[in-house]
Amino acid sequence: MAIPEKIKKLAHQVRTAIYGKEVRESIAESMELTANVADEAKVTANEAKEVTQQLIDGSFDTGELNTNIEERLNNLEKEYAPRLSEAEKGISDNRKYIDEQLELKQQEIENVVNKIERVKFKDIQEPFYICHRGGANIFPENTMEAYEGCLALGINVIEQDVQQLSDGTLAVIHDYTVDRTTDKTGSVKDYSTMGFKNLTVDVLQGWKVKAPLFEEVLDRFGKNAIYTPESKDQKSTQKIVDALIKYDLTEYALITSFNITDLAPAVHAGIPTLLATDTRPPEEIVNSGVKYVGVSTNATDTYIEDCISAGLKVVVWTVNHRYQRDRYISLGVSGFYSDDPFYLSGLVPPLKKDPYMNQMFYHGMIKSLTERGKFSDGNRWGFLETSNSNALMEGRDFVLQGWAGELPDTFVLEFDFKTVNHISGGWLGVQFCTRNDIYNDFGDVSYGYNLILGRNGNFDLYRSDSGVGTRIGTLTSSPINDNTIVPVKIEVTATQIIITRKDTGNSMSFTDSTYREGYLHFGRKWSAGNFGNVMVN
Repeated sequence: MAIPEKIKKLAHQVRTAIYGKEVRESIAESMELTANVADEAKVTANEAKEVTQQLIDGSFDTGELNTNIEERLNNLEKEYAPRLSEAEKGISDNRKYIDEQLELKQQEIENVVNKIERVKFKDIQEPFYICHRGGANIFPENTMEAYEGCLALGINVIEQDVQQLSDGTLAVIHDYTVDRTTDKTGSVKDYSTMGFKNLTVDVLQGWKVKAPLFEEVLDRFGKNAIYTPESKDQKSTQKIVDALIKYDLTEYALITSFNITDLAPAVHAGIPTLLATDTRPPEEIVNSGVKYVGVSTNATDTYIEDCISAGLKVVVWTVNHRYQRDRYISLGVSGFYSDDPFYLSGLVPPLKKDPYMNQMFYHGMIKSLTERGKFSDGNRWGFLETSNSNALMEGRDFVLQGWAGELPDTFVLEFDFKTVNHISGGWLGVQFCTRNDIYNDFGDVSYGYNLILGRNGNFDLYRSDSGVGTRIGTLTSSPINDNTIVPVKIEVTATQIIITRKDTGNSMSFTDSTYREGYLHFGRKWSAGNFGNVMVN
């Protein structure tokens, strides 16, 4: 590959790195300028080659040689010398800035890690929160960056999905193929260590990082973390045990599996174990030496209570909503697997302004069922593609905006929306003051208000009681064209809800005090569109 192409490729890689947008753009611009200079130099070199050949052939007018070359070089020097100097300085400054930021970030992580007491698993405080796949809603799952992020945010119980590669090395990846989470395809078991290390994990928008080996994770975090590796087979279990012994981490782990016999090597080694099951008799689990049982949210309350009565510790997976957490805590469970344990545990304080400018998912941005949305236009988030009316919930999608925390009794919510591709009968909407931190427009968990933002300019306010909608009233305004940004204000008082379309001045008050506090969501039916400039005051 020629030098200019290599430089341009590097510029592309910088743009897709995980640094701040301004840094990426600055470095990329500097690199592309260097590439342009190299392109120009290549042209000049080709011209020089032609002149040389003409000299050999005797066909070139040597009287003009020095003049042409000198003039060309002078022009190049005048044109590019200042720009090259500026580009080199820019690259140097940016590299220095990046190094400084990385050093600060590393120091920040180390400071937090040092504050986390090296608690052994047997001494962990309940209820505890396990970062499922490393907090897969916030970080790229099963990666070093995910685990670093978890510890930096104050949760050091991290899960690894562990399976063997073709050469027997333990890799950290959930699926049996690399298709969903990386830039390649194929079965995990067919990859060598080197091949696996060359994969790029790109499962989460805004991230492109590498997949780690299990021992790399143990070596990196040592006794600053508690590990909950899930063994995919019995051979992996024995190797997990051996690795934990090697790094002296047997008291800092909880080995898990869906197969009770696979856990035998860990039980024999005295390492805490968890069996994932919703049905196996509690007495059988106790007799196997396993102390923990992991149940899904499909498990019955009776089964959970029976396990606890038998002396087992119960951990529920995968719990991302606080209303679920509260119910399970009332049953006496000991912990949770969560894709967003920072939101679930309440560790992260709420924001007043949306975090969309980061173009990465923030704590509490949780889908109700299928679609989580995507980021676009630099500072917007929404549903970029239309949905199918035959899909789940008839193509409706609702996403919790948990970054706002729990709403107060009275507040002002301001935002704008843009319909990108309207489908007849479809809409965008905002759901607020919902009793639970989930909304799906159908189920018995849906309580609160749903404001339908019709493209015809009619904003219909509904009250949802256990999924049953009752229209409170309609704000009528002028029709809205696709790709038009429309600003909206919702003011909630003790007795009223006041809806205002700010670009036209249309406003209407509705008297209803059924729901207050609760949570904020954005949703849609069929149509594609996005939201931005969200403020909660």
